Amino acid sequence: MQKITQALIKWLPTGAGAGITAHFLWNHQWTQAGLSTFITAGSSVWVKFSGKFMEAIEKKAEEKGEKAGQWVGEQIDTLPAKFRERTSDFQGTYQQTLVDFYRDYKTEGFRIGLPVLDLEDVFVPLKVETETPENIPGAMVSDQSPSKTLENQEIWNFLAAIPKEPVYRCMAVIAPPGYGKTTLLKHLTLTYAKNDHGKYKAPKFVPVLLYLRDVREQITSQQPPTLPQLITDHLKIQPAFAELNPPPNWFQEQLKLGNCLVMLDGLDEVADEKERISVSQWVNQQIITYRKTAFILTSRPYGYTSAPVDEVGVILQVLPFTLEQMKQFIHSWYLQTEIRCRAGRNNSVVRAEAKTNANDLIERIINNRAIADMAKNPLLITMIATVHYSGSTLPGRRVELYQKICELLLGTRQAAKKIKAPLTCN
Repeated sequence: MQKITQALIKWLPTGAGAGITAHFLWNHQWTQAGLSTFITAGSSVWVKFSGKFMEAIEKKAEEKGEKAGQWVGEQIDTLPAKFRERTSDFQGTYQQTLVDFYRDYKTEGFRIGLPVLDLEDVFVPLKVETETPENIPGAMVSDQSPSKTLENQEIWNFLAAIPKEPVYRCMAVIAPPGYGKTTLLKHLTLTYAKNDHGKYKAPKFVPVLLYLRDVREQITSQQPPTLPQLITDHLKIQPAFAELNPPPNWFQEQLKLGNCLVMLDGLDEVADEKERISVSQWVNQQIITYRKTAFILTSRPYGYTSAPVDEVGVILQVLPFTLEQMKQFIHSWYLQTEIRCRAGRNNSVVRAEAKTNANDLIERIINNRAIADMAKNPLLITMIATVHYSGSTLPGRRVELYQKICELLLGTRQAAKKIKAPLTCN
């Protein structure tokens, strides 16, 4: 019996069940040993069965999991491409809308029936130089001439220098009324919207142009918006931009990455001084928040000195037109006006007529010192050209032109800009 017991114990599988069976056999408890042997054997079979079963399940799960993982991975891989595609679609549509919106050369409040011209057809690059706000004259008519050492400097020279000269990241363009500050920002917007910045060797930017007079109420509210909120909200209320639907946080990301050129026009056009200071402080905070973003702020001299922006790195003064700039503008303006007035015909007869009339105007300006001084101002030269085209004669005295200018600047122009004029007829 002892040999049989030892043989059974040797035959039994190892484990806790086998130990219990061996104990029963050793103590000759046959019934208990039999039951224990059956249970242990069954357990062993179940372990083997369940092990194979679980192996099969795990294998299938691994296969399914691998396929699911591959699918998820493929979807994740396509997300950046899809996001880039949507971003690219929005940016392309946004920039084309900018081109359509800002392409016209218009003098706000000055309408006498002549056709609207394309800005890029008549735009003359403005000369600028660095200056302190206190030294910039505020008069529309000035005898100031460009510095000979900087006469070829344009805003593009400073934009191109931003990568090497971070101080140019935030610029203020200061000039008297009529010197073309708004037109300059429109030109920048159009150039960037058309992706033509490369010819100026300037960094690539997404242009954003805001008129401070239009957004001052939001900025001076109890809870002023952040810059990306302001841009997005302002686009929504502009009929031309209302359907753009930018991707969520698109402007926020572009501003953080430094991809935008934010142009804020007309600090001086915030008429109330307390509001102007609030707007100035808000602009300053946005420059601090978006350290990589490029900013250009425009203002008349008094508007800036009364509410300076501390973070501005350089002040640029717009210089009066030179004789050559004046001639270039008149020839371009007359040619485009003649073409538009003749239903788009651009032939030798039309060009000859435009050249003759332009030369006549230039000669009249050069021979009249009073009007020649006025012709240094881009707005005034536009008015002079319009008067000449309409009647072929110019007033002999500057005061006669001033009457029309005052009506424009204090009346229809202010109304067109929705600015409350502080002056009255009394």
